[in-house]
Amino acid sequence: MPPPSSECPPPASIDVCWVDGALRAASQAVARADDSAFCEGRGCYTSVRIARGSARFEARHVERLQRGAKALRLGEIRASAIRRALDELAAAALPGGEGVIRLQLSCDGEGATHLVGVARDLGVDPAQWTAISVELPQRGGARAGGEKTTSRAALALAAQDA
Repeated sequence: MPPPSSECPPPASIDVCWVDGALRAASQAVARADDSAFCEGRGCYTSVRIARGSARFEARHVERLQRGAKALRLGEIRASAIRRALDELAAAALPGGEGVIRLQLSCDGEGATHLVGVARDLGVDPAQWTAISVELPQRGGARAGGEKTTSRAALALAAQDA
């Protein structure tokens, strides 16, 4: 197993992403400076397994994002917009029909909700998996009610320690 890295993971090799209704090059800047996920860690996401070109458990992922947007006061997002992002990004970024798409919701300083999606390949399963544990402090109750949020500083630091 390679030693842990103190650096951020390398960017995905797939150079296409979804930003607010359109496909674009992932290498282009896409976040506003006043974006809630960037400024406050106030955003939510879901990671969707794409199998044979289709999103697995699509309805659950759509509901998760809508629930997270409400809990974090990010504004409303239509189910059709989430499904469109999944379908179009899967077709453009995962020509083999297999991979993972991460969809993230946030809002800007004017209150507009933003949907961003990135794709990645599954990679190769190692012959053997290993696991380690690290101390991950939890201070108080989760304000976001258990939603998958973009505020991941504690998790990133724990992974670095591991």
